[in-house]
Formats: sequence, structure tokens, C-alpha cells
Amino acid sequence: MLSLKSAVEAKNPGQSTMVYSRPVRVVCLEKKQLDNNNVELALADNSMAVKAMCYSSADADKLDINQSVIIRNFKTGRSVLLLDKKTVVTK
Repeated sequence: MLSLKSAVEAKNPGQSTMVYSRPVRVVCLEKKQLDNNNVELALADNSMAVKAMCYSSADADKLDINQSVIIRNFKTGRSVLLLDKKTVVTK
């Protein structure tokens, strides 16, 4: 399983986002509800910590603070992970 740092750095220069389909194990450090379905998250593994935006309330419910989960099919932005309805979150 690859690290979060390698997933964030995998996109080519000039690309704004990239879908990353390989699994990454992360820990949710912080969770903040922004509005009806959007949740701001702080995710980390042993290589780095990163801000994430979750646009699916079903996936946000699976992300408990201080719990380890595996995420797949997320998008990497410039300095943030984007979790949408295509993202797979498993415990």
C-alpha cells in the first residue's frame, strides 16, 4: 500500500486534479461539518498530513476521528484531497 505523500505527489505538473485509484490507509485527525453535505477533514498517515474535502455525507459518516480507514478513487488537488461520491471508504 502506498503512502499519502506519494499519492499527493503523483500528478503531473500543470494538472489541477488527478484521480488516484490505489488504496491509501489514513487516519482522520479532525472533522468539521461545513454545510448540509460538505465536510472538511484532516487526514494523515506516517508520511504526511493533508486537508481533505468530503462531498458525500455517507463517506463522511465512515470517517471517525482517530480511526484508520482505507480510501480509494479520491482526487488529489493542489494541496487538498477531494472525496466525492466515487470515492470508496472502507474500515
